[in-house]
Amino acid sequence: MIKNKTYQIFNMLILFSFISIASYAAEDSIYDFEWMDQDKEIYVLQNRLYQKQSKFQFTLLGSKTMSDKFIDGYSGILKAAFYLNEDWGIELLGGLGFGSENPTAGMIREQGTVPFYRKLETFFGANIIWSPFYGKFNAFNQIYYLDWFISAGLVSVSSSDNRKEFDTIPDRSKTTESSLGLDWSTGLLFYLSQSWMIRFEFQGLHFQGSRYGQASNGTGDYNKKQFFHFYAVSIGPALMF
Repeated sequence: MIKNKTYQIFNMLILFSFISIASYAAEDSIYDFEWMDQDKEIYVLQNRLYQKQSKFQFTLLGSKTMSDKFIDGYSGILKAAFYLNEDWGIELLGGLGFGSENPTAGMIREQGTVPFYRKLETFFGANIIWSPFYGKFNAFNQIYYLDWFISAGLVSVSSSDNRKEFDTIPDRSKTTESSLGLDWSTGLLFYLSQSWMIRFEFQGLHFQGSRYGQASNGTGDYNKKQFFHFYAVSIGPALMF
């Protein structure tokens, strides 16, 4: 009984090892399976159906911020990319943010407290795109092709806060700041055709800004700097030509 189980486990390990090695195969990859036969080689080759090299890509995204405590934040984002080859590209992006206080902020105000928040206004920047991963899957007798990408770069961020509400004479007007930040994203491109695709991505935006702090004399201290982190999910159409 024990011998049979050991034999089954051994066979499963061999099968798992074979599948793991094959799954890491890239284009023009050659694997020498000496345990099978020193004269045998297995070639694994999968070509991309849709090509990106030397092509432009324009994307329009609708984005929902997931990290704001007191703001329901949204953004409209436009991206323009050029792919140097199948794996690498450069991208310019611009975004316009909007939003309003959410129910959590309303509950804080009902308790007689002012919630501090920072809201994205605009951001512009440039990213480097790395997209070496691609694949396909079958659903409802239809084959779908996709690329998985990672991008990162620098952005100029304009954001606003409600620090003036903490003055001796409260003011609901906003104070705007500008700073240099880091932008990154990762996501999937689902191909509908060579020219059209749907883009899903998760974005992170990090920049430094002022935060309200209560000074020892009871006045507002607006010189306390800290990093703000915005995370958002986005979806939208993309055009490649």
